[in-house]
Amino acid sequence: MKKILALLGTCVLLCSSVSCSEQNQYLSSENLPSSPTASLISYKTADIKMADDFSEIITLDKRSNYILIFGKFQGETYGGYITNSQFTEKNDFKFTPQKGEIVKSAALMRKGKSAVMTCLNGNTLLYVFSAEGNLENTISCGKITESDSYMTLIASDDGFYISSDSDEIFYISSGGECVENINTGGRIVCGIANDSEGCPAALLCENDKQYYVKLDRGKFSEEIYCGDYGSNVRGFGSGFGEYSVSAIFSDGLYVLKDAEWNRLSDFSDNDFNSYNITACAMTAENEFAVLISANSGNHDIRLLTERDISEIKSKQTIKMSLVLGKGSDIIDDRIKKFNSENDSYKAEIVNYGNISDDFSQCFDALREDIISGNAPDIINFSSSLPIGTFGSPESLFVDLYTIMDNDKDIRRDDFLDGFLEGYETDGKLLMFNTEFQLNTLSVKDKFLNGLKNWNLEQLSEVYRDMPEDMYFSSEEVSHTRRDVFMSLFNYGCFVDYTNASCSFDSTEFIDAMKFIGENEIGLTENEYWNVEMQYTGNYYAEIHRSDKALSLSFMPIRGFYGLKEIEQGYMGEPTTFIGYPTESGCGNYRIIDNSYGIMASSDNIEGAWEFLKYYLIDEDKDSRFYFSGLKKKFEEQSAESVKEHIEIDPETGEEYSGELFIWYDNGGMYYNNETPPELHQTEMLPLTEEQRTEYEALVREAVKNVYLTDNTLSSIISEEIEYYFEGEHSAEKTAEIIQNRAQIYLSEHYS
Repeated sequence: MKKILALLGTCVLLCSSVSCSEQNQYLSSENLPSSPTASLISYKTADIKMADDFSEIITLDKRSNYILIFGKFQGETYGGYITNSQFTEKNDFKFTPQKGEIVKSAALMRKGKSAVMTCLNGNTLLYVFSAEGNLENTISCGKITESDSYMTLIASDDGFYISSDSDEIFYISSGGECVENINTGGRIVCGIANDSEGCPAALLCENDKQYYVKLDRGKFSEEIYCGDYGSNVRGFGSGFGEYSVSAIFSDGLYVLKDAEWNRLSDFSDNDFNSYNITACAMTAENEFAVLISANSGNHDIRLLTERDISEIKSKQTIKMSLVLGKGSDIIDDRIKKFNSENDSYKAEIVNYGNISDDFSQCFDALREDIISGNAPDIINFSSSLPIGTFGSPESLFVDLYTIMDNDKDIRRDDFLDGFLEGYETDGKLLMFNTEFQLNTLSVKDKFLNGLKNWNLEQLSEVYRDMPEDMYFSSEEVSHTRRDVFMSLFNYGCFVDYTNASCSFDSTEFIDAMKFIGENEIGLTENEYWNVEMQYTGNYYAEIHRSDKALSLSFMPIRGFYGLKEIEQGYMGEPTTFIGYPTESGCGNYRIIDNSYGIMASSDNIEGAWEFLKYYLIDEDKDSRFYFSGLKKKFEEQSAESVKEHIEIDPETGEEYSGELFIWYDNGGMYYNNETPPELHQTEMLPLTEEQRTEYEALVREAVKNVYLTDNTLSSIISEEIEYYFEGEHSAEKTAEIIQNRAQIYLSEHYS
């Protein structure tokens, strides 16, 4: 569970300076500071709440016992919070830039004052704010650097220092009377910050040699050589007590005492690495604040506090099974963050994929461990390991309803109607997940004559009315008839796992085979329409936008973004998500494939549940790519779908649409001396309220329409229908064989 400081909406920290070029993210090991003989510190982390008020964080600055967090609030207003090092008080100020003005940085001054640095028409400006948040003074510094340069600002008692693109430092007197470029001797500026005493300092580098330099009235007042460690410093900020400053190198967190760097942590117990951190500051003894930058552009501010060794030893280990490729490097930020934040438990992955290169043997080994009671605490179920294939699953796995009904954080009615029921086994919740995808067929409105769902007969009518040069499915032109059949018809509706029975010899299943076979939909093996195009998403956009294929089913829809992507991107015009042909009226469905359960033999069921709640519920996921089964989250995703997704250019501050659909002519494939394909792109627009209402209802209905997947059963169908498409068996004979094989399998594994 996320730990939020129980302090007044807190922020934190830090230095304002990111070092030189980020193209070199790693220092060579021979240049790294030597690790001290003392053991490294394990840090637990807590999220800093104050940062949540910002859509973008530009600067974090610490001076003496005060901290500034500055950035862009939700909307067009910039501003900052000033708090003490205990995060118990805060003052704020707001700043609205002029048209064309680019906000660069901000700095903390004495007595609660602050300054904001901008560029306007090539000139650098400083705005000084009082402790009450009122604008006191505006200083014009002239054209001291290019407007697109990376610039960092710190304040001193007598003026301001600006670092620009890691190679220049400018000094501006407090009244703006003096503006001068400080001579760094050609050395690289790794960072500027106020030290533990609140005095300005810089870290310089020349030929891998580092120099810690104190600044006074625009001059270097003291210079200390501190090692041959190179210029790649991720963050540089204030120290505390006997440590002058702190810094982030590629292998961890360091502090500078006298002229020696001391390594404190390598972040091995945390969910982030050195390259994620853009700023750091020491806020108390063995306590730090760090600014973490995610790949998405979001910022996360954490307070690091030392974890007691007895606390580490007392943690109970929760193990979860996965089957990944042999030797896979398992990187899961949710697990790392759980381990970082939780005081009682530590989660580990057991990769059964290391047993063999043959995945079937890996799943067999996991199955044997489950039956014998020797499996990990948490089991990851999939189509290769269906829970229904265990003879008496209720004796092997915990009924999660018995835990959920006594849990203060999560209840059954927190989920969408029918969501949990889809995971049930004889009324018991032996497995679950919190996200899902929608499986459907999509067709342009103009070809459906008003149909919103269809059965096989109606599908056949639409097929007969298609233009002569049109394919029925975009999969048809690059897949075999067997593959097209498996893609277009959902075998799950012919299976009753609860009663271990099936109906593949039904008229509906036979007619579905005949629809593909008699109309020769799909090509035979290796007769591809365009072997290059089939491997790119560009192909689907080109073939559907040019009306050369009717239906699209190649990708599951994982969120409201996916609905927009198909209609606005691949189709390019109004589209109906009509679903698979069925007599039931709902052809859209939810596949139960990836889910999690707890072993009844686990020694720590309570800990396994705490981890699952965190892993599946508490941690945010990208709302554009997965539907959530939680009502509150699903409704938030729905509301977000009608808003424009905005990105911000980090260099210019310019806002632009963050959702573009891009495709190329001929699939984007070309070779030497050929003309590159033409690029096309379209802006993805927010859903209308009408679309939102329609799609939300569609998805809510599909949630209740559940089909379980089983790879063995799928293989039986796929193997046998090939004999029909090759003309060796009739549709009726093929259906009879599939029925017999499938029934034997179900009786042996699901009874």
